[in-house]
Amino acid sequence: MPAEDLRDVVWQNTIDANTWSAEVVRVSEGTAQLSVTEVATGQVVHAERVGLAYGAIFGPDVDDLRQWQDRVIAVIDDPSLRSVTR
Repeated sequence: MPAEDLRDVVWQNTIDANTWSAEVVRVSEGTAQLSVTEVATGQVVHAERVGLAYGAIFGPDVDDLRQWQDRVIAVIDDPSLRSVTR
C-alpha cells in the first residue's frame, strides 16, 4: 500500500475549478497539517499546523472547517501569505 494511502485525511477540497487543492491531514489527536497545493504544478504553496476540535473522530468540527476554509481562501487570494512551515 502506498504511503499516501496511510495518511489520515480529515478534510479535502478543490477550489477555483480545480486550480487549487486543500487538505487537512491528522498529525496527532488534536493537531493536523493544512496544506494548499497548486494543482497544475503539484507545488504545495502553503502548509501550517492547525487544531482539531475533539480529535475530529467523526469528521471535522464545523468551526474548524470554517477556519480552514477561510485560511485557504486567504492564502489563495494573497500570495504574500504563502509559506510552507512544517
